[in-house]
Amino acid sequence: MMAASNLENQLHSAQKNLLFLQREHASTLKGLHAEIRRLQQHCTDVTKQGRDLGMLAGHGLTTSHQCDAAVEKAN
Repeated sequence: MMAASNLENQLHSAQKNLLFLQREHASTLKGLHAEIRRLQQHCTDVTKQGRDLGMLAGHGLTTSHQCDAAVEKAN
């Protein structure tokens, strides 16, 4: 009987740990998706500013370079 009780306790503990990890994973993904959206918006804003100033064509900068710079600045 003692072994069965111990196994039940271990199973219950494992289930609680799994639920905790699933919640943490979901929370982390939510935060990462929010950060991606923020960086995409920042990249769009920087690209528009560059176009407004005529910098992209004038200095040979591509949208990709502008986005890379925006991501580096955000970090």
